[in-house]
Amino acid sequence: MYKHFYVVKAQYLQVVIDTLDDLNAPTDEWLNLVGLNREHANDLDNLVLEEPIWKLFAISAQKLRNNSFGKLVAHKLESTTLIVAEQMPKTLENALAYFLNIYNEQSNTPSFWLKTDGNFIWLCRKGAPGIEHGKWQVEQFVLQFLITLLQYYFGQNWQPKFIKLQLNSTEQHLVAEFFQLATNTQRSTVELDATYTGIAIEKSLMLDTLKWPVNYQPSQSDNVISKKPSQVIMQLLAQSYFGKSVNAQIIAQHLDINIRQLQRILAKEQVSLQTLIDDYRKQLAHNLIIDTGLSINEISAQLDYQDSANFVRAFKRWFAMTPLQFRKRY
Repeated sequence: MYKHFYVVKAQYLQVVIDTLDDLNAPTDEWLNLVGLNREHANDLDNLVLEEPIWKLFAISAQKLRNNSFGKLVAHKLESTTLIVAEQMPKTLENALAYFLNIYNEQSNTPSFWLKTDGNFIWLCRKGAPGIEHGKWQVEQFVLQFLITLLQYYFGQNWQPKFIKLQLNSTEQHLVAEFFQLATNTQRSTVELDATYTGIAIEKSLMLDTLKWPVNYQPSQSDNVISKKPSQVIMQLLAQSYFGKSVNAQIIAQHLDINIRQLQRILAKEQVSLQTLIDDYRKQLAHNLIIDTGLSINEISAQLDYQDSANFVRAFKRWFAMTPLQFRKRY
């Protein structure tokens, strides 16, 4: 799996946008800096490339001069999604099962799982390997959200005794600031440079730990997001992530990857980037001819053809008839 194709559901982008709007930040300007816009979150089930969201975390924290921006986003997510009293499962065991399955369907990157270790059950998360921009803010976002989830069951004064962080030890001061160690009487022992983010939960707080195997991985849903680069690109094309007018250069630019490298990756799947673009244009042409009253010239322009004659030739190759014949028939 390549970092260029890590995607998450658009709801994560939307919660960052909402947080920035609440802070009266120039949200659209900062979105533009990372190649995103509000339209990417029009449908919360859309996919959004993960690396630009991490960059947005980093830029926002820097420009707001707020090292706790990830924490603010977590609080925003808490108030709008999972941690709502009337929707929460009665037991932590049920909540964790629900949480693990739901949140592992939101991304195609390594995600959440449980593991046992001595007197503790660890709630773990593996971040997106290779993405470094905004890493601390994203770690902070995840950590705050998980702690708040557990505090719903253990009480607001509960703090994990042990925490693992995928954070470089040179940034110890950021961890200290986050936990406010100078005033926190229930200090957490934090291990940095860990291979995953993890929070230790005392087994004594769990109702029935025997239900959990030593290493618990969530069940795989039928709608888990594909990890195949070609399928990720096709889904992003289908939701117009790259815009209506697309070509190889635009796609590679959004993916932050060299075109030659992108072509080599797709070749391993025995597919070309041009084939994916043609399939997208074919489907879009079909929809525009059937569902709109746009002229052939207008549709040609939307599909990035330099003149309508080229579009008509492509359409005849796809459907064995001209666009006007196709519109008249269907």
